[in-house]
Amino acid sequence: MKKPRWARDYWSYAKYANLAFSLAVTLGVSIFLGLWAGQWLDRRLGTGPWLMVSGVLVGVAVGFYSIIKEIGVLADGKGDKPGDREPED
Repeated sequence: MKKPRWARDYWSYAKYANLAFSLAVTLGVSIFLGLWAGQWLDRRLGTGPWLMVSGVLVGVAVGFYSIIKEIGVLADGKGDKPGDREPED
């Protein structure tokens, strides 16, 4: 039985909404953790804002690395819904 169009569209929209949410959370958490670690080290070592700024930059780098890795997995087709792929000959 063929699926209705809205069911196929729903899966497509849900997949992209999930991707956007996942990327936003990944980037936000990595930046927050870098900020927190930098502030903690600044308080411990008395270095002013320098380790906080460094922590944020490291958080941004780690977040983008994770995003690039996640998008690479999707580009390979490993992120597809099971059963959606065409059988290979």
